Amino acid sequence: MEFDYTPGDLFKPGPNHSYNACVGKNGGPYDFFAYASGYFRAGNLVLESVVKRDCLLDLLIYPTFYLYRHAFELSLKSLIVKFQSLGEPVSFPKRHELSKLWAVVKPLFERDRKEFDGGVCAIDKMEALIVDMEALDHSAQVFRFPEDRDGQPFLQDRNLINYARLVPMSQAEKVFEHWYYTVESMIEDRNDY
Repeated sequence: MEFDYTPGDLFKPGPNHSYNACVGKNGGPYDFFAYASGYFRAGNLVLESVVKRDCLLDLLIYPTFYLYRHAFELSLKSLIVKFQSLGEPVSFPKRHELSKLWAVVKPLFERDRKEFDGGVCAIDKMEALIVDMEALDHSAQVFRFPEDRDGQPFLQDRNLINYARLVPMSQAEKVFEHWYYTVESMIEDRNDY
């Protein structure tokens, strides 16, 4: 077995500059929307790898689902921050429940449903997807850990999860982008007056 590590090296720039990721003051400031994009992209890469049969389905389902779920959480929080920039008196709960975040943004979407729906009933479909995700993992714990804090194993009522069923989670990224830029446009319109 090979294991080579020099203490203090973990977060230093490397000799191959093309592998250096820019973070902090060098790459940001990144916001919830940017973080969500990273989680969506990572989920998409794992999903693509599974489709190509490059990996173990049974092991990667946990990080795949978690990546998408976390992307949803960050996307909803980014929208709340955007609506705050529009002057809406809203804030997000400092917790992980998607339904609580959705309860903050959905009424804001309902005010201009036609603009936010994008002609594909996006609000209703997203709500259904969030309800289904939260029914399986309301606390963002189920796909991060094998058991709960009391030692009870998760997912004992499930036998299979089909990766093809996760495709709407990857498609949701475009919906969140549409919503984000719609609010951005509203902010710009307001500033033009």
